[in-house]
Amino acid sequence: KSGTTVIRNTKYRHIFATPFQLRDCYGDIRVGNVSQETNPITANASYFAIPWKVPGSICIVPLDRKGTVDEDTPLIINDVEDGDPSLNEIKFCPFDETLIAGATQNGSASIWRFPAGGLTSNVTTPLATFSGHTKRLLVVDFHPLAETVLLTSGADNEVKLWDINHTNQPLQTLPNVHKGLVTSVSWNSNGSQLATFSKDKFLRVFDPRTATVAQEVSSHQGAKSGKAIFLGSKNIIAAVGFSKSSEREIHLHDPRNLATKISTIKLDNSSSGPLPFWDDDSGVFYLSGKGDGNIRVFELLEDSQLLQVNEFKSKDPASGLVRLPKTVVNIMKCEVSRFLKLTPTGQVIPIRFEVPRQGGEHFFQDDLFPDTWDLKPALTAQSWFGGENKNGNTISLKPPGK
Repeated sequence: KSGTTVIRNTKYRHIFATPFQLRDCYGDIRVGNVSQETNPITANASYFAIPWKVPGSICIVPLDRKGTVDEDTPLIINDVEDGDPSLNEIKFCPFDETLIAGATQNGSASIWRFPAGGLTSNVTTPLATFSGHTKRLLVVDFHPLAETVLLTSGADNEVKLWDINHTNQPLQTLPNVHKGLVTSVSWNSNGSQLATFSKDKFLRVFDPRTATVAQEVSSHQGAKSGKAIFLGSKNIIAAVGFSKSSEREIHLHDPRNLATKISTIKLDNSSSGPLPFWDDDSGVFYLSGKGDGNIRVFELLEDSQLLQVNEFKSKDPASGLVRLPKTVVNIMKCEVSRFLKLTPTGQVIPIRFEVPRQGGEHFFQDDLFPDTWDLKPALTAQSWFGGENKNGNTISLKPPGK
């Protein structure tokens, strides 16, 4: 009937978020100067890391070490021979918890190993350093499934791929088509394609191994930087950016035909740089922004439309935000996601997202917790560069005896 509200069938309609109590947060986090485009916090199932106040240093904090971080805490020190050692982005290796990469202001990238359990003294010697860019590095990222593949992108607008066991030269450089800074890169679920968003207002999809542009389209027309993220196995790209009138918006694209948008969602007139996250297990898209206190929650429906199901609001703005692996959540409390929020006051606040279920604490909710990626590589760099594709292996999240 005309005027009737259609209630979409969604299991996440009542999802809610709870920040952890102060005693379970982290304090006295002294963040260094980072690029405005950068999300300064990175994390895995055991640690989080941020660029520290000492230029070119990284602080590693074990997740089980709650409370304040000592001012004299041991650090990873980016001891460069020449140029500015400041780090513009850091990323943990997705399948090696004690390996971290950094993108440096002097145009190089490095990777460091630190001891299991956290740093006990300063680490000043990298495992490897990669020099191939002519200007400062802004992006560093690991391949999601191939063991030793590293991506770098810099202010020279170039994107390069490396095998971290061979540092002398990149194994691939993407075509020099970006006419502005690359503000985000995102791999598809098996790492066979790469999406980039650039200050030239274009969304592009590459085949990274043949160094070809598979698709490109003019996207958000606003002056502020956008981000693009593959929605995992759904084979959809969400591009988050701004219209000419500075309205924040989401475009959904099919990577096989970027020119035809699946849909556009208009959000608000916030000026904050987008921080998008995707949970492939549940089909849930989370969106926040640098300077925002809120996190919007969307469910991707079967007709490939995003439905906003809730919004977590907080007076604490985010300087950075990171989603932890599914293996850390409290399954029997129906916790479907956990984030760490870095605030301008030097706090890191864990936030859990839960779906209320009657009897959830007694019975495993298999519809909320399908098998999840086991956090292990699926193939070697050599086989991936040789053209092989593989999906990640999965494990059950069902606790013993439930």
